[in-house]
Amino acid sequence: MAEGKKSFVAYSDWRDTFNELNDEDAGKLIKHIFAYVNDENPTTDSVVVRAVFAQIKNTLKRDLQKWEKQLEQRREAGKKSAKVRSTKKNDRSTTVNERQRNSTDSVSVSVNVDKQVIFNKWLSYRKEMGKPIKVKSTLTNLINKFNSEPLEKVEYVVNASIESGWQGLFWDKYVEKPKQPINNGLQKPQKLKDLYD
Repeated sequence: MAEGKKSFVAYSDWRDTFNELNDEDAGKLIKHIFAYVNDENPTTDSVVVRAVFAQIKNTLKRDLQKWEKQLEQRREAGKKSAKVRSTKKNDRSTTVNERQRNSTDSVSVSVNVDKQVIFNKWLSYRKEMGKPIKVKSTLTNLINKFNSEPLEKVEYVVNASIESGWQGLFWDKYVEKPKQPINNGLQKPQKLKDLYD
């Protein structure tokens, strides 16, 4: 048997052969098969075991040749895969860098002009922390969110995330300030009674 091979196939149609043998010869035959597949070069004085084993031996040899062929194909496939992975590893970093650069360049046009500085601040922060936004769909969703929210909220959320060292933006942390009435710098009018007292 081949080195490193730890198993062999026993076929169910061998059952008929074993059933025709008496128990003693069937036992000798199975022991002979195991000795053969473990490279012990067995011999036997039994003519019946030798005759029956000749058929089984041919099947075992065919299976061994098939296994060795599959093993060689797997070795070749492994070598090809390793070669492809090694070349892709070098290409991958270039592709990612180009994709990131292209995505970020197109972003500057899409974000609302008032929010562009804040958006760039967020992208720079993510890049500095080693977590740049590389995926175009993530950038697109981020642009849409920036454009849909009021400037004050965008500024607050970005600043809060940066100050807290967060990787993400937490829009629900923003609490809108209540609007104060405009009085054009005039003081609240006093009651007439207060003016004359």
